[in-house]
Amino acid sequence: MYVSVKEVPENLLITAENIGGYFALMERPLSAVPDNAVENAAELYGKYTGRMIDKNEILTGKSFSSLDERTRGIEHPIEVSLNASSLSQMAGGVIRAGDYINVWAVKNTNINGESVTKTGSICTHAYVTRAFTSSGEEASGNDKDKATLVINIIIPAEQEEEFNRAIVEGTVRVGRYMYDAEENE
Repeated sequence: MYVSVKEVPENLLITAENIGGYFALMERPLSAVPDNAVENAAELYGKYTGRMIDKNEILTGKSFSSLDERTRGIEHPIEVSLNASSLSQMAGGVIRAGDYINVWAVKNTNINGESVTKTGSICTHAYVTRAFTSSGEEASGNDKDKATLVINIIIPAEQEEEFNRAIVEGTVRVGRYMYDAEENE
């Protein structure tokens, strides 16, 4: 059966290129092997890890899904990128891959000499797939010293035009979820 050789992150797509770095075929006493244990690497290709898998864990089918959890409930998911010009727009630069965020457009206009601020939600509960510094260097969750100003998120393809228009017309502001939004539904 297959066993993890190191900690495996949640939502990792298993490919022929990365399987050997995370999993190995190992013998275990039959009494220690759970039902539904993975015995053939071909069962894993193209699947996503449904949760974090601990080192030395015996793999079962329940740990994998053919659906990328990041896109569950999103019809026609696409990945888009947004860039902030200051840390205050990007929750102080702490956004990382795996976070869920709200994206807003803020537009200041002058009407009859009076400053008017308009806000509009671009998208809510968007999944961050990657986060980068202003120089384009990827910032992972372990890189606490790196501030992110550029992020990639997943949105429905139907929102892409509205997303692009809002980014061009206004200032983007991002808020990071500090709780599991699905718990509050």
